[in-house]
Amino acid sequence: MDYETLNEKLKKGESKKTLFYVAVVPIDPMGRVLVAERKEDGIWTTPCGGSNSGETPEQTAIRECFEEAGLIIADHQLESMGTKSTPNGKPVHCFLYRAPMFTTTTTRLDPDKEVFEWNWYSKENLPEGLSRQKNMNRLETINQALMKFYGISKADKIP
Repeated sequence: MDYETLNEKLKKGESKKTLFYVAVVPIDPMGRVLVAERKEDGIWTTPCGGSNSGETPEQTAIRECFEEAGLIIADHQLESMGTKSTPNGKPVHCFLYRAPMFTTTTTRLDPDKEVFEWNWYSKENLPEGLSRQKNMNRLETINQALMKFYGISKADKIP
């Protein structure tokens, strides 16, 4: 392989390098959360994914929601829930999206075909699989989004 070819491959690889991830928790007016089970490992998830070169966290969230679930979101509709870290130390920017009533979803646009199908679940009826250890980070993010959705802070006492 010549130097120019190798250099081009390295540049392409660098442009695809994910600098951060996003996780978006869509919740509809009834307080139902959009969740799906991933095909490859059975992890339950909300729309999420890695950044492309030059994207902001909001741009990544908008793209991932559209690609994975067919959701059309504007950046002003994303409510930041702060940043977490992956086990390898990369940041995960978390967002709440207050979806309109009767929001439809699709997996048809997903280039990776990662999930079986998207479904809306009430907080009392979240999939059992979310309580498994491998889903704990996602469940924590969903609970954080539900608290934000209902205006509850950790300092609030439940009567």
